[in-house]
Amino acid sequence: RSGVDRFAGATWEPDRRGVPLLDGVDAWLVARTHEIRPIGDHLLVVGEVIDNGGPANASPLI
Repeated sequence: RSGVDRFAGATWEPDRRGVPLLDGVDAWLVARTHEIRPIGDHLLVVGEVIDNGGPANASPLI
């Protein structure tokens, strides 16, 4: 829905591009749109990762 604050109640900081990075996560990715294709009555959005990170002491994501 439009007009909804999806980050209400969450703590976050903007990265250097203004992308919200949520506090307390083990890893984060920032992507830009690479391709958009119609698939039936949906759109498939393919992203290209341009940045990533997380705390040095985080457990592996496996």
